[in-house]
Formats: sequence, structure tokens, C-alpha cells
Amino acid sequence: MVGRAVSEVHARLSTGVEGLDSVLGGGLFPASATLVRGAPGTGKTTLGIQFLCEGARRGEGGAYFTFEEFPEQIYRDARSLGFDLQALEQAGKLQVITLDPGAFLDEAIRPGGLLEELKREIGLRRVVVDSVTLLELALAEKGGRRRLYLLRNALHRMGATSLLVEEGAPAEGPSAAEYMVDTVLHLTYDDFEVNRLRHLEVRKHRGSPFRTGKHVFVISRQGIRVLPALDRVPDLTVGEVVPTGLDRLDECLGGGIPRGSTLVLNVNSKCNYRYLLGAIAAAHLWQGDGYVAVRSAVRPPAVVAMVLSLYGFDAARLGAEGRWRYIEQEGRPVPPELEPYIIRVSNEFDLFVSPGSATAIAHGIGSPDGPRHWLWSLDLNAALHTLKQDAVVKGWAEAISHARHRGDTIVGICNFEEMGPAMSAFVQRNAEGILRTWFDGRYQYLQVQKAPNGRVSELMVIEYTDAPPYLALW
Repeated sequence: MVGRAVSEVHARLSTGVEGLDSVLGGGLFPASATLVRGAPGTGKTTLGIQFLCEGARRGEGGAYFTFEEFPEQIYRDARSLGFDLQALEQAGKLQVITLDPGAFLDEAIRPGGLLEELKREIGLRRVVVDSVTLLELALAEKGGRRRLYLLRNALHRMGATSLLVEEGAPAEGPSAAEYMVDTVLHLTYDDFEVNRLRHLEVRKHRGSPFRTGKHVFVISRQGIRVLPALDRVPDLTVGEVVPTGLDRLDECLGGGIPRGSTLVLNVNSKCNYRYLLGAIAAAHLWQGDGYVAVRSAVRPPAVVAMVLSLYGFDAARLGAEGRWRYIEQEGRPVPPELEPYIIRVSNEFDLFVSPGSATAIAHGIGSPDGPRHWLWSLDLNAALHTLKQDAVVKGWAEAISHARHRGDTIVGICNFEEMGPAMSAFVQRNAEGILRTWFDGRYQYLQVQKAPNGRVSELMVIEYTDAPPYLALW
């Protein structure tokens, strides 16, 4: 019994519109009410017809209620899209009904009324009401809003999934009906040269995640087809990935950080990224990789060692095993146990140490006897404070090239605002992934702004915890 209840809660009903179920996180919930809002000509009627025809294909009876168009007009519109509603009516799978708005509401609400009659006759499971705008106008002085609530409740009680069509543009603000329903779809279009570019946006989908933003759709002889928006063009060559250990982040990144890739962490001066970077480093170390931390003003060797210890790693032991190095250029004092594993550089030629560089090779990083792969963390803003921009550009490009060739991973820490538009554009262009994290005075946030799988995430709130990985994403 419990298992059945759980499966029913998570069951979805297909809209019949290619791409829309994906945008809705799997489809509509049975017995839910969806408001389809848009200006004339945006495709509301087409969406309703397609929704009912999908139900008929699945053996779910449907009814299209219209208050201003005659059935013949609906049949004609459907035929132009390749749907034969008259044949479905003759087969007892749906009905197209024209009624006065007041009479429809009376019948819908009345026990034993038209809806219950249709449920007995055709197994009514799907309903389109075109339109609630006319219902509201017709009943403005007769408690129209309350009667709309009664209509929604009557449809829900009998297990019918409904689409309620409404005239209106998003710029007009939310209507009263939007507060009554479970899901809100906005249909819009823009005139682009001689063509019309149509968009669908989910404004509300109660009880389910959904894909935000505007999604392009087309209307053809096969009906509506939605093309879910890709946040970016995906990289189809992604191979092995290393999970970060943060489930929500890994989901956004397509499973983790691909080997041979470059991930940029864009931070502001107020945020703490220590544990995020620590979780990424620990994930690579658990895979048997090596870890090189290249100079950082806020992460001296002792701090890096302390963070690694939180994840169960002893930096000195890792160093002795040939799996940890720190590139130091400031001349800062280092704990004695870490000193053997510090690579101190002073001249400008060596300041930008990277995978495949002479300095790295001279200290055993990338040697055949050591780890096959290495994780590199580089503070780009620190490099810009020491080197000329041209030198950083050259060093960063070489680092990325060597890392891709070797299958090493680079995490570049930077602040785009501080490094300027030209340098930040260069860094973003050459990175496979970009994470932005910032603190607004109350909360710290994280967003995936670029990923190899083309995803851009919603804003996530970082919660710091007392146990590994020491942060959770909400």
C-alpha cells in the first residue's frame, strides 16, 4: 500500500508535446490544473488539441470546452496540424463542446452534471477549457473567482487533468487564475525579420523541478515541438570525470570534472572557497591523483595542509609519496615537515609553473614513477599581481595545453571584476567550466555558469557543515 502511494505521487502524465515533458521535469501531475497563458496567435489552442490527442492515444478520454468557437472551427484547426478530432469523437475518445460560460460552470460544478456524464461515457481524464478569460468576464458580477475555484476542485475530485486557456501577456502581470492552478505556462512570440520566433516559459510547476527560462517552440503540421534551451553548446567529447563529492554540483557538471579540463572558480573578496576547493582536491586524491597548489596569497602551504587534513590526508605524507607539491614564490616561512615538498621559485621565467613546464618536470611532477594524473590549483589574480598580463596569458594558455595533453585538471581561482574585461574574457573562453561563488552579507551562493555538458545551474546556497565535505548545496 505504501509503495503504491509513493508511485502515485511521482506519476507523470505526458503532454504529448515533444520537448515539453522534459522542460516540466517529466510531465504534468495527474488531476492537476495548468494555466496556458498567451496573446492571440501564440499557440494556446494548438497546445490544448495536442494534449487531448495524446490522451486519446493513451486511452484517456478528453473534452474540449469552448465558449466562442464552434466545433467545426476546432476541427479545421486540428486538421491543419494533422489531428482528426472528428474521427476521435466518432471513436468515443473525446468530445468538442460549445457552451455558454455560465451554463458550463453550472454543469461542471453540479453533482451528476456534464463532467460526471462524460466520465461515464468516454472515461474523461483530460479537459481543455477555452477560455477562462471569457468565464471571468461572463461571471464578473456573480462570484466568478469563487466559481473558478469550484471548477478547479470539481476537475481535481474526478481525477481530470486540465488545461485552462487564458488570454494575456506576461507583461500584464500574474492573473487571479495563476494563483489557483498547479502549473503556469506562458506562450509568447517575437517578430524576427519576416519570421515569428515563439517561446514557452514555465512560470510555476508546483511540486516539481523544471527547466527555467524561455524555450523556443515551433508549430508545424505535426503540432507543437519545444526545443529545451541548452544553456551552452555541450562538449560531446567529454570522457572520464572525477566526481567532486557534492551531488548537486556533480549533477550540474554532468557527473564531475572531466580529466584534462580547466575549471575556473570566480570568487569575490568576501567569500570562503577553501572547502569547495578542498572537496575537489580530496576527490582527486581519493582517485590516486597528485595535487599541486600554485602560490596563493590567502592559501599558504600551512593552510592548504590544514584543509587537506580535514579530509583525511596528511600533506607531508602525500609529499613523501610524490603526490603533493606547493609552488611558493613569496618566501614565506613553511612548517619544517612541509619544507621538502615546497618548490620555491624566484625568477620571472619560473613564476608561472604549470603542467609540463621545466620546473614541474624537474621536481618530479608528471614523471612516469608518480601519479598518472595531477590536479593543479592556480591563483590567477596572484599571478597578475606579479607578472605582466602578456606573461600570464602565455603561461595560462600553455598550462591548459599541457593539462589537456596529459589528462591533468586545472582549477583556476580568480576574480573577473579585478582582472578586467579583456583578461576575464580570455580566461572564460579557454575554460571548460566556470563556477561563480559570492557572499552577499548573509548567504554564500554558488552557480555553475559554464559546464562541458552545456548546463547553467540555478543559484545554489552554500551551507557549511561540521562533517566532510564541510559544505552542502541547497
